[in-house]
Amino acid sequence: DMVDDGIKAGVKQVVFARTAMEIKSSAGATAHQCNCFIQHRCWIMNLFGNQIVKWMEPKVDWTPRHPFKHED
Repeated sequence: DMVDDGIKAGVKQVVFARTAMEIKSSAGATAHQCNCFIQHRCWIMNLFGNQIVKWMEPKVDWTPRHPFKHED
C-alpha cells in the first residue's frame, strides 16, 4: 500500500524504516548505510558511547531479494 501511495503521490522514494527487511526488499527496497552523531553531556559516556551503541545494535541476518528483472 505504501508503494502504491508513493507512486500515486509521484515521490522519488518511500522510506520504510528498519523493520521487516526481507519483505521490503521483495517490493524493490534496497538497504542504505545510515550514520548518526550522538554526544552525551557526560564525557565518560562519550568515551564509551561507540562501543555501547555497537553492543546494543541488533544483529540482522536477512537475504536481500530482487523482484525486478535487470536487462543487461
